Amino acid sequence: MCADDSVCTADSCDVALGCVFAEVDCEDGDACTADSCDAETGCASADIVCDDDLECTTDLCDAVEGCQHEVSDEVCDDGLACNGVETCDVETGCVEGAAPVCDDGDACTADSCDDESGCVAVALGCDDGDACTVDTCDAVTGCSSEALVCDDGDACTVDSCDSETGCVTEDVVCDDEDACNGVETCDPVEGCSIGETLDCDDGDPCTTDTCDGGLGCVSEAVDCDDEDPCTTDLCDAAGACVYEDSGACAEPTEPTADASDAGSEDVEVSGGDTGDAEIGPDVAPDSIPSGDLTDEPAPSAPGGGGCSCQAAGESPSADGWLAMLLVLAALAFRRRRLVA
Repeated sequence: MCADDSVCTADSCDVALGCVFAEVDCEDGDACTADSCDAETGCASADIVCDDDLECTTDLCDAVEGCQHEVSDEVCDDGLACNGVETCDVETGCVEGAAPVCDDGDACTADSCDDESGCVAVALGCDDGDACTVDTCDAVTGCSSEALVCDDGDACTVDSCDSETGCVTEDVVCDDEDACNGVETCDPVEGCSIGETLDCDDGDPCTTDTCDGGLGCVSEAVDCDDEDPCTTDLCDAAGACVYEDSGACAEPTEPTADASDAGSEDVEVSGGDTGDAEIGPDVAPDSIPSGDLTDEPAPSAPGGGGCSCQAAGESPSADGWLAMLLVLAALAFRRRRLVA
């Protein structure tokens, strides 16, 4: 008899081989069980343990496939975006991620990383705080500043730039403060131009016309004053000075001296009924007849002049001669002035 007393074998006898003890097949077809056979109790099945001790895997068992380990990257996520994305490896567990490269390749941005949002690119502030520059940014070279062009295209303005307020425009001062070259003007294209020179001729020949840089035209009367009280000084239409007898130096009526004829060489002095004497500028006093003059005083002429020329039968006194000489000298001087 071929019985081995084991429930885990199927006992049989083979003609050729003799007793044959074949193991009982305890496989239940479930990959999630571990099948075995106990000699006394027979086949037994126990659930297998699929725990891989990795926190980022979910362990389960499939009846066909057996143990399964599903990875979960979320379990490995530490919530910090700047140290990369954590992943789960089925064999090793959580694996740290690689820090993100936040350089966006744009020189006009400041690149950084925020643990909540990840990479952040902020536009650069290229403003240099100077109102006289134009600040721009190039994606390759970055910030640059160029001088602000304040030229308004008007030749009548002076254009400048204030670092706080920017362009400043002021009117050009064309006035050269010279009143004699006219009023300066300004053309937006040509700029300042001089005015027309002042014509200071007032059409009056008796004035001297000039121009003063500060005052403009100045006219001064021609000075015809000859400082002679016996003449009236005038300026005629041709601009020439004219001197006329003012009458302030008229000779006394007694004796009378007729000098109305400017061309006469002689002056007649009458001294009464007894006789006349004609005295020219070249007649010597001792050539006058002594019987024609008297030393009786005659009325004095205005200004203290006068002549003791009264007819008598005696020679004139010394005072009479002196008076006569003074009259002759005055008449000769006046004649030369009138002729001139």
